[in-house]
Amino acid sequence: MRVLFCSTAAIGRLFPLVPLAWALRAAGHEVLVTFGQHLDAAAATGLHVIDAAPGYDGSAVFGAIRSNPALTEREFATPEERQHAGFVLMVAEANRPFVDRTVELVDQWRPDLVVYEQTATYGLIAAARRGVPAVQRNLGTFRTDGLHDQTGAHLADEMRRHGVEHLPRPALVLEYVPPSMLPFPEPEGEFVRDLPFTSAGVLGDRLPEPQGRPRIALTTGTVKPPAHRHHALSATLAAAAEVDADFALALGDIDYSVCGPLPANVTPVGWTPLDVLLTTCSGLVHHGGGGSTMAAIVAGVPQLLLLDPRFPSTGTMAAAVEVSGVGLVTAPDDVDAAALTALLADEGLRKATADVRAELDTLPTPADLVPRLVDLTH
Repeated sequence: MRVLFCSTAAIGRLFPLVPLAWALRAAGHEVLVTFGQHLDAAAATGLHVIDAAPGYDGSAVFGAIRSNPALTEREFATPEERQHAGFVLMVAEANRPFVDRTVELVDQWRPDLVVYEQTATYGLIAAARRGVPAVQRNLGTFRTDGLHDQTGAHLADEMRRHGVEHLPRPALVLEYVPPSMLPFPEPEGEFVRDLPFTSAGVLGDRLPEPQGRPRIALTTGTVKPPAHRHHALSATLAAAAEVDADFALALGDIDYSVCGPLPANVTPVGWTPLDVLLTTCSGLVHHGGGGSTMAAIVAGVPQLLLLDPRFPSTGTMAAAVEVSGVGLVTAPDDVDAAALTALLADEGLRKATADVRAELDTLPTPADLVPRLVDLTH
């Protein structure tokens, strides 16, 4: 069986697809991944990657959206309606550069199944073009609702050029979080165990060593963070100086001087896969990404999620963290020593994390799903 995996050009959206792609490869199936921009990081997953959007520049794409007539010339009844329209337009324009090359690929390679992350609507276009089933891998806890139909309306010209009249419904939807973390009465699809993949590479000559006192990791995601992510940690870094713990500042391979003077107990650790780093930690402070959230749970450490209302897309896991009790949620500027200390001292957070970790172990693994995916193609 040939399986095409589709992701938009964000590492945090590709990584949730990786364990399932590995499982299919291990079972003897052929796998290709369509991606763009961060191609070296994608290739480091060990999968074969097609650059489906040559020259893709996410900053340019999203910069153009802010002046798009679809937003600037229309009156919106509420700020929420405007925000939703902006999100749909963002998804559409993030997908547009992938359509042509992916359609060419499916015509040539002829996959039997398409698996796509929740915002990669072009995966549905590819499945429709080929006439094969599609499987959606959800991200965080946000609900798809009519996202693909609305995105398809923006991409109607692309669809017509490739003979796609309408977008199909996915044959299967895979939820990102276990049942206890879903803050909605009904799931969109089936639950699968998340096996966090937080990048791969050379670790040096040894694993990170635990220190003599508790360590808390600080991160803002999988790729080099933009300026606003640095600023989101300002209050956390200031509060860290008042806590009897060590802090590992994991922002990747950046110039850490942008963070300003660091307290004596805060050490930049450069690039280390988060799932590896967390084996030496007792807590995690992060930006709300799904990979960070689930990596903390699998490692058994409580977490503090920094929910910045200016960037709602980074907080899709906030409701899941709150409803399950595995961590705390606060605004970046409100972090203080008490919140950081709670990660180390609050046994309720640690027990809830252990309970959810045990729940994950009861769910089917990506390997368990492989026969089900094969059946979809028959």
